[in-house]
Amino acid sequence: MDDRAAHAAREGLARKGEFKPTLKVPEYDRERVKALSDTATQRGVAELDRLRAKQGGFGDRGSAPGNRDQADAPIVAGRVVVALSSSMPDAMLASYMQQLDRRRESLVVLRGFVGGAHQAKPTGILMEKIRRKVAGDQKSGHHLVETVVDPLFFQQLGIDKVPAVIYLDGVQSLAHCDQEDYSKATVVYGAVSIEAALREARKAGAAVPDSIIAKYRGSGWERKP
Repeated sequence: MDDRAAHAAREGLARKGEFKPTLKVPEYDRERVKALSDTATQRGVAELDRLRAKQGGFGDRGSAPGNRDQADAPIVAGRVVVALSSSMPDAMLASYMQQLDRRRESLVVLRGFVGGAHQAKPTGILMEKIRRKVAGDQKSGHHLVETVVDPLFFQQLGIDKVPAVIYLDGVQSLAHCDQEDYSKATVVYGAVSIEAALREARKAGAAVPDSIIAKYRGSGWERKP
């Protein structure tokens, strides 16, 4: 079968939903993938900021790692990173936002944008909804949670399921992380509270300070009605 015939056959299968193209990213192409990821994230930042302005503010801006002014950021013992996905139930996503509210060392990482990197608006709408302090109440405030879209974070830590709570000892910004930093990461999988996940991480050997665990104690698991 020549190239044109093969292409036509693939198009026919795609229309029937029987052909799913795959993308292979070789090691030497990592820089190009990172550049594309950063570009997509910047588009998400603009959309989230636009929605925040329109809605009267919905918390910390969803920015790319390193876009925030780290010079003025307070020093933390480590970062509590929660890997989430838009495929999770909204109530569960909202519960995590409630638990992470105003915890300066916390960070939510999404693998990608809802509907793909070519459109950022659906992700902004989702974040606006799950940050609501009261579900469905357009007049309620929003939880303040730093959120980024970073597919490489998932790849570098080998995260293949969500939710996952990751403790990065001594890390201040994901933008400055290297493989050595990630090698020290402790990952806890499962739909458990942030406090419970951090306690499990400490049992596994992570140096999670009592002061950080205390911040999440009693933060609640279920979203308020």
